Amino acid sequence: MKRILLSLIVLLSIVSCKKEEKISKTEEIRIPVTALKPVRGEISFKVKLSGKVEGNPDVLVFTTVPGYYLKRLKNEGDYVKKGDIILLLERRDFGLKFEPVKIEAPVSGRISYFKFDKGEYITPNRPLARIYGDREFKVKLSLPSDYAKHITKGKKVKVFVNSDVYTGRITEVSSASDPFTGNFYFEAVFKPDKRLLPGTPCEVEVEVLRKKNVLKLPSKSVLGAAKKSVFIIENGMAKRVPVITGIESEGYVEIIKGVSENDLVVFKGAEVLREGMKVEIVNGG
Repeated sequence: MKRILLSLIVLLSIVSCKKEEKISKTEEIRIPVTALKPVRGEISFKVKLSGKVEGNPDVLVFTTVPGYYLKRLKNEGDYVKKGDIILLLERRDFGLKFEPVKIEAPVSGRISYFKFDKGEYITPNRPLARIYGDREFKVKLSLPSDYAKHITKGKKVKVFVNSDVYTGRITEVSSASDPFTGNFYFEAVFKPDKRLLPGTPCEVEVEVLRKKNVLKLPSKSVLGAAKKSVFIIENGMAKRVPVITGIESEGYVEIIKGVSENDLVVFKGAEVLREGMKVEIVNGG
């Protein structure tokens, strides 16, 4: 009987030790995370605007008097100088004979004709051709007033045309907003390294705001949308703190309030953390 009691006591002791060991191991579980400290530096806010490539200059050619389409004197795509006669219109009026109407190029550039059949009647409100400069192209764009106040002449921009990227500059900025849209208009020019055609769609990236010496973090470390927060590490545990953010650009976000340069912020692994969880830093610091 004594042997049986002794065996039971030993068995219970073993089970109790194992339970304590399991609880101890559970308490020691730490979530692996990557952490870093906020840094100070520059951050900029950029916007991409859609537009169309235009020649510089880029004008439509009209006739001042009506007539019938007669003959082209220059070919499609030819380079013409200002004052060159590019086509002729025929005038017909009660059997009277008139000299053909000579249509001159209003500017120098490359010519692109609109399609007309010979003998077709042309009125002064119908464009006959388009003449555009192809040594430099321009894009006309607009921005809301909040952004436009940061746009100045000479500011560099990036122009994306298909897979090509060009560096351009702002040459014109409107001095007043459009009364209907409230937007401000500006114009950017760039030089292509190969033949482009007016009307080609493009995107223009322009920096509208740049701040220096701001506290910033990688955008991935900030959680939430309306109410934003980060996890910092204190005494080996995760602590969630709210933050106020500013500009977000190129993978970084400005931190206006909430953390300091001395705080250790979770960069990777924050999405699985809860307040008070123990963590182990596996990289960074």
